[in-house]
Amino acid sequence: MLRARDTSEGAFERQLEAYRAMTPAERLAIAAAMSDEIRVLAEAGIRDRHPTYTDAQVADALAKILLGRELADKVDRSRLSRTR
Repeated sequence: MLRARDTSEGAFERQLEAYRAMTPAERLAIAAAMSDEIRVLAEAGIRDRHPTYTDAQVADALAKILLGRELADKVDRSRLSRTR
């Protein structure tokens, strides 16, 4: 695990100790919460750059960020073929 540049070595060690003391379920809950927070921030960035995007366009743009353009396009084509 990399230490953030704004975190002292001592604080980083205490953080690692706290993580090690957690159950796997507790660590998973933290990871899920962090993932949700990143998604919200990414969506906010997309909306800031493209204020006229619909919710569907924001979701498509987010998919391209998370999955890459090629995979996001495959997912989009798959979704379209199911709606016909």
